[in-house]
Amino acid sequence: MNYYDILQVSVHAEVEVIEATYRRLSAKYHPDVNNSPDATKKMQELNEAYSILRNSQKRKEYDNQLKNNQAIDDNSKSSTEPGWLDMLMTFAEGMNESLGEVCPNCGTKSRITQSHLSQNILEIFTHQQKVKCLKCGCVFVIQQ
Repeated sequence: MNYYDILQVSVHAEVEVIEATYRRLSAKYHPDVNNSPDATKKMQELNEAYSILRNSQKRKEYDNQLKNNQAIDDNSKSSTEPGWLDMLMTFAEGMNESLGEVCPNCGTKSRITQSHLSQNILEIFTHQQKVKCLKCGCVFVIQQ
């Protein structure tokens, strides 16, 4: 339960903003006004969040606790599951290798590291293409 989320304010919100938001939300969710079954629970959450965030010392302790929890979450996520960037790089490497031709000289297999050269009429009809490897510079012919 994140007190900032409960009060719908930023972590950097000033005390005045927290107070104004609390007043607005408590007027909306107070059980005397709101007939929903979870109004009492919502009001208790608002009161708890407000009591922590309006007090500078309690808020500082809460912020430190949030930072520590976030650091623990970040460490556990990075060690157990790959991040989106890792997944994207794995996907790109797989696509790159599946589309490429192997250079007979250096073994590079990649469309990204090879540039296509101009074709003559015979190569067009025989579906052959010259490719220059950008890694080692050799020119070789591939069958399309």
